[in-house]
This record gives sequence, structure tokens and C-alpha cells, in this order.
Amino acid sequence: MLTEKYEDWNTYYHQLGHKNDLPKGDAFDGYLSFGTGGIRGLMGIGTNRINVQIVRRVTMGLIRYLQKSTDQATVVVSYDTRENSLDYAHAVVTLLATYGINVFCTPTPAPTPELSFATRYYHADAGIMITASHNPREYNGYKIYNAEGCQLTPDEADKIASEINRIQNELSIFSLDLKSAQQTSFTHQWSSQVTEEYLNHMRSILRRPKVDLADGDQLKLVYTPLHGTGLHVMTHAFKMYGFANVNVVKAQTVMDGRFATVKVPNPEYPETFDMAVSLAKKCGADLALATDPDADRLGVFVKQGDQYQSLDGNQLGAIFLEYLLTSADDTDISHKFIVKTIVTSDLIKRIADHYDIQCAETLTGFKYIGDAIARLSKSDKKFLFGCEESFGYLFGDFVRDKDAIQAGLVIAEAALFYKQQGLTLIDELEQIYQKYGRSFDKLIKLTLDENVMNVDDLMTQFRNINWAGYNLNVNMTSNYQTGITCHGLSETEIDLPKSNVYQVTFTDGSKITGRPSGTEPMCKFYVDATSQQSYQTLCESVQNLINRAGKN
Repeated sequence: MLTEKYEDWNTYYHQLGHKNDLPKGDAFDGYLSFGTGGIRGLMGIGTNRINVQIVRRVTMGLIRYLQKSTDQATVVVSYDTRENSLDYAHAVVTLLATYGINVFCTPTPAPTPELSFATRYYHADAGIMITASHNPREYNGYKIYNAEGCQLTPDEADKIASEINRIQNELSIFSLDLKSAQQTSFTHQWSSQVTEEYLNHMRSILRRPKVDLADGDQLKLVYTPLHGTGLHVMTHAFKMYGFANVNVVKAQTVMDGRFATVKVPNPEYPETFDMAVSLAKKCGADLALATDPDADRLGVFVKQGDQYQSLDGNQLGAIFLEYLLTSADDTDISHKFIVKTIVTSDLIKRIADHYDIQCAETLTGFKYIGDAIARLSKSDKKFLFGCEESFGYLFGDFVRDKDAIQAGLVIAEAALFYKQQGLTLIDELEQIYQKYGRSFDKLIKLTLDENVMNVDDLMTQFRNINWAGYNLNVNMTSNYQTGITCHGLSETEIDLPKSNVYQVTFTDGSKITGRPSGTEPMCKFYVDATSQQSYQTLCESVQNLINRAGKN
């Protein structure tokens, strides 16, 4: 049985039972932009919204792309706990089956990193994850992974986007209904062995697995999945590797797409931890951990005295890397490499330089980190660690996207290691600062709406800031849009894809970077300072820029 086709959105809208006119505003202002991260946007009716018809449109573009490269493609599908995610996943599965593509779909919501692993496990040609990650509840999204289990490269995304743009009317796309699709030979459920193998691979990232199993219950943990997909896999991983002393925030275990207990399900925001920290205080936990709805980001609060203190993404990254390098079981680590983004603190690079291991830098986004891992692993070097300041970390390359399950295990192991020495993670962070120099970091966001100048004008103003007026001496500027770094009178090419990013490096080693967000309507400015004075000055410069951003 095939689902009905429609000639236009008005007919479709009224067929759904609506008597009023189509939604106004920007709902039909073009299509959601498709890029390396797929599509992400508000849910609702319209071409500029996430809905079943737009999901089919993107899936049809992927089908056409796959048909040009293989006679029998395989695709793996997963989804998070957001409202409509299951419906969108079913729309994907039924359309793939309609066109004779083998599809493996998880029977329940599963984390993004597990989708990356499953894509590799099934030797699939692509993976699809229905998620809007940490965005507010009104959003959803659609991410495509390549055969490496990595987010699409720009070239791959451009080819799929070209196929999507050829579709004239998404409402005319025929598809089997779900029952009929499930009766074909093309639809399959993930085997339970996917999760088992994913968790078995975790042992390879741990430094002290025998100690963890023997002493892991000495560490008291509080964990919240924030109504997301992390609950089963994260708690299973803790128990499997010895960290059985875990208290879970019960109210946030409910798979609620409205995320009723938090304003935004983002572990980057300290207020998201209110319930977790409250429980941690009651049970005296050493750490409170949170994962976002698709379990690719990890946030951490640490018990320090009678209080709980948050760690930002750069601080966590530094703790992770120092722990990995000081606890390495082999004396030769020169063959290892790490990857960080250009907006992640240079403290990470200083640690890598100290141990004389390669630190590759990429544009913002784990798609670039995953691609760098694939390229550099072809040499004689081995991947050790990847990180971005927005709470994304990766330790084992059996996954090619940020992985909060991996991060949760490693931070637990590190915390146990330092606890047995009478130290907390905060104590260890202070030792890192003493060893490599302190870092002062801040992410400043400016939401772009009708009261703010457009992003191009804002970035132009940022590029034209007179830094001498702030008593700052510029060492070099890097314009990633033109691909040129200027150091005095000399110019060098940047060996990265072109992107609307601008970075200024000062003579004291401090940096400031500006770029539009790839997933939200905002511009982001990253301060990475080597002193309190430079930090305050750079924050002031951004605030002055924001104050000027309002339209006249």
C-alpha cells in the first residue's frame, strides 16, 4: 500500500483536518538549509520546518545519491526522544524500503554515538539520526552519516544537497506505509548485539580497567540523561566497568520530548544540573554527570568541599588529555595524535606539545574531527583523543562522532584515579594550570533576530575592530572565509575548508574567534585568554560589538 500524494501544501494541510489557512511567517520561506550537519529547525507545517514531508524530501535526495554509487545500499537509522522523532524515523524507513534499500532501525531511541558505531558495525553506506541534539524542545533535525560513521564531509553534503534540490514537489513522493514496509525483506531491527559490541569496545579506551572493577564503587556518581537516550547505555556502561555506585535522577529518566524538568536540555548550561546537584548533595556524590538528549555531549559538576563546581568544555578537555597522557601504559606516545577545533582552548595544544604528540586542528564541528581521524589514521600514527569546547569528546575511533558514553566512563575513571591520591578533578585542574599556564575562556553568544543586524554585517564589524584602541597588540589574523592568515606583512594559506570564521591572535598568546552558529540563529565569539586582563578586555570588546549590533 502506498501513501497518498498531494499536489500542494494547502491541500495537504486541509487533508490533515485544519480549516484555517496555512501558517504565516517564515514557514514557507524557502527550504531548511542542508549541509554537513543535515537539517535542523523548528517542527511544524511548511518547507522551512521539520515535518514528515521534508524528512521524505531529504531521504529521497539521499536515495538518489546512493543509487549512483551502489546497486544495493544499506542504511542504519536511529532517533532520539524528541516529539515526532519516531514518526520521522518511520518516514525514513518506509521510504528507504519503498526503493529497495536495506534499512536497520533501532527499536527504541538510541544515542547518536551508537548510531555512528552501528553504521560501521553493519558496514552500511549511510546512517541517519533523527535528533536536534541539545536544542530547545521545539526543534528537531536529521543528520546523515557516511560509511565511516562520520558526519558528512562538505563534498558529500554538496552532492546530496544537489539531489535534494532536484526534487520539485516533496508532497508527490510516494512511499509505502509502515505496515507494508515492515512486510518487505528490506526492513530490519538492530540486533541487541550492536549495543553489546559497542559497550565491549569501551574497554579499549580505559587506562585502569582492573582497578575500576575492583575499586569503582569507591566513587559516588549522580547521573541524569535529561529525558534522553543515554539512560540505558550509560548506566549499563557504568555497571559493566565497575562504577556501580550510581544514583540516577528519576524524574529525568522519563523519555519526555518536552523536556519538562529543564528549560533547555543542554549540559553546557549549569542550571540544567539543578536536580542532579540537589541529588548529589543528598547522597554526597563525587560527581554529577549529565548527557544531552542524543547522548553525544557530557557535562560534569565536581564536589569540592561542601559545594559542587561545574567544569566547562575546555577544562574537561584538559583534564581528559592530561589523564590520558600521564596514565599511558606505554612509554612511547610519540606515535599518537589528538584533534581539536580552532575554537577549543590552546591549553589543549600546550599539553600535547609538552608530550611531543601531534595536535591537529579543524574547523568547528565533530564532522571535521571525524574526517581528520580517518585521514591521519592512514599514516603510522594512532588516534588518542578528540575534543571541542562545546562538551564533545571522543577517545576510541570505533565511533566517529562525539560520544558522551565514552566521556562518562573516562571521567569516572579519572576521578577515581585522583580520588585515590586524595585529589578532586578541581585539584587536578589547578595542577594543570600550574604546569602549563592558566587559561581564561568564555563563549559569548548573540541571538540573531529582527532587532539585530544580519550576520554578514556583524562579522564585518568584528573583522574591523580597532584592537589598538583596547591596548592589544595583534600578532596575526586568520580569515577562514578567504583561507588566508596574515602575520605582519606575510600571508600564508590555511589548509582547511573555507568557512565564515575570523580569528585574531595577540602577542601574549590570547585569541578571539567569531563565527555564526551552524545550528542556531546566533553568532558566537570565543575568548581564549592567557591572563585575566586580556580576558576582561576581550570580553569588553565583544560586549561593545553586541551593543552596536542593534539596527538603527
